[in-house]
Amino acid sequence: MIFENNGLEIMPTDAYHLTDVSGNETYTCVEFSYDSGKSVGWMMIDLTTYEPTVYSTYKQSPFYEYKDSTIIYSGGFDYAIVQPDGETALDGLREEIVPIEDVQSDARAGAKVLTLSEREVKLAELS
Repeated sequence: MIFENNGLEIMPTDAYHLTDVSGNETYTCVEFSYDSGKSVGWMMIDLTTYEPTVYSTYKQSPFYEYKDSTIIYSGGFDYAIVQPDGETALDGLREEIVPIEDVQSDARAGAKVLTLSEREVKLAELS
C-alpha cells in the first residue's frame, strides 16, 4: 500500500498490539523506516479485517513512547494509555488523565479478530 501510494520501500522495525475496550487485540501498529533508515513512519492494521486503516510516512507513531503499556485504540487518533494504577488512562484526544470508565464505551468492543486462515484469505484478496 505504501509502495503503491508513495513509491517507498519500507523496512518494518517494530510492531505491537493495541486493544479494544474489552481487552481484545484488534489492531497492530507497525513502525517502519525507509530511505536507508533516515526516515520513519507507522501504519495501523485492523485485525478484524487485516486491512491497513491509517498510516504516516513522516513521523513516529503517537504510541511510540507507550508501546510497552496497554493501549486502548478506537480508531483515528482516539486512543487511551492505561496508567499503572489500572484505574485511570491518558486520553489521547483530550490529553488528560481520565477514569478508565470514560474510555470503556466503544462500538469495537467484542470485535472478532480473524483467524490465521481468514487472514490468509484476506491477504490473497488484497494482492
